[in-house]
Amino acid sequence: MRRTLVPCVLLSLAVVACTQAPTGGAAAGGGAPDALPLSDLAAASVDVAAARGAMIRFLNAYANAGSDQAKALQAVVEPPALTTWAHWLAVQNASNPGRLTGSADIRYVRYIDLLQASGLIGARLLVDASVTLTYSPPTGPPARRTIDFAGEAIVVERSTGDWAVADVTRNGQSMIQSIHLVQQQEQRQGKVGIAVSSFFTFPPFWEVNVIVINAGPTPIGLDPRDVAIEGSSGKLTPQSHTPSLDLIPAGKAVQGIIDFQTSTDPSGRLVIGLRAKRQTLRFSFSLKALVKSSQGPVGTGASPAPSASPTSTA
Repeated sequence: MRRTLVPCVLLSLAVVACTQAPTGGAAAGGGAPDALPLSDLAAASVDVAAARGAMIRFLNAYANAGSDQAKALQAVVEPPALTTWAHWLAVQNASNPGRLTGSADIRYVRYIDLLQASGLIGARLLVDASVTLTYSPPTGPPARRTIDFAGEAIVVERSTGDWAVADVTRNGQSMIQSIHLVQQQEQRQGKVGIAVSSFFTFPPFWEVNVIVINAGPTPIGLDPRDVAIEGSSGKLTPQSHTPSLDLIPAGKAVQGIIDFQTSTDPSGRLVIGLRAKRQTLRFSFSLKALVKSSQGPVGTGASPAPSASPTSTA
């Protein structure tokens, strides 16, 4: 039977463990609160194998997300942050023309310690792996990028023998630190509305995930000339957006993604313009309301490397 999980409890515990326990490949010897010492691991050996297996499935599922609409990836991550990321990865892949393939290079996944809090169980792992994605557009040469997953990860037990990934180090930083879930950020002008669903800050891009609602009688579309992040340091124009936003039919709602180079000014505003008949509707959102504080780091603190995705950071 599936347990009701509160991953943030375990993530908070893991932050303490990261500062007090060794981070080598062997199990911790009781340096962190609630971590099981090596002598107590015999009874948990099956769970340790299952915990490591969840991380391996995650890496392979991410590599193959372009061929299965990220279904396997969504099945092996724990909500809410990573399931949101997997959903928008599927949106991105479905919107991009061409073909996305990938391969995982898993050098090792090592157990560090088992975490327990409020009856919940999680494990801290040390990972050395990478995923290489190859995007083959309809025309032109393919593009290949590699994402580094070297660092610590946290997996949680959903039911006996069933583990899921709750956080992982990506290009040197915690993934959940870079996934900002947005609430009540929706604006409407007449029969047209736009909602910012989530905001990803994976270097070197910021990714804005939006839902555009067109309840009017005519098609609308994104106006790239009037999309920007505006702040005291100037105006930052988008790098790209998913083709799904180019045309939103009458009476439809469409999910789409807008990418920007990482901004150094989080105090500005996100401006999105939508063409409607012969006018542009302009929507403005505060970046402070979109970019939330982190939920608990697991990463190594290494300098982030460029992320890898055909047109986005997901």
